[in-house]
Amino acid sequence: FRAECVAAGFGKQGVEKCVVVGFSYGGYVALKMAEMYVELVDGVVVSVSVVGLIENMVLRAVEGAGYDSCLEILLPTTVTELKTLFSVVAHTKFWLPNRLHRDFLQVSALQSSLMLYLVNEALNNNNHMAT
Repeated sequence: FRAECVAAGFGKQGVEKCVVVGFSYGGYVALKMAEMYVELVDGVVVSVSVVGLIENMVLRAVEGAGYDSCLEILLPTTVTELKTLFSVVAHTKFWLPNRLHRDFLQVSALQSSLMLYLVNEALNNNNHMAT
């Protein structure tokens, strides 16, 4: 309801494109607006908010990166896959030497069963994102 009200207000003001910013509960409203009004919302900034990610937004990001599932992208095994993960989850692009990526993957491999368990639990709690 709140997302609809904000969008209607923007329409009355003649706003055609916007970046929606949400703090706390407003983060949920901002994400809902982005889901409902794709042509209006050009970007979303969410801060200090515990919100459920909207399924189609997650799936678009995963598919846009060339993966079939969240599980594939969340458990990288190569430097290229890790760089892809960073490009999807971080707004600011930053450079790291490949050596750091390899070190991260090496440490991750030692914890792979724990990481797989944690990712599966997170995806099962949001079962619509598991595929």
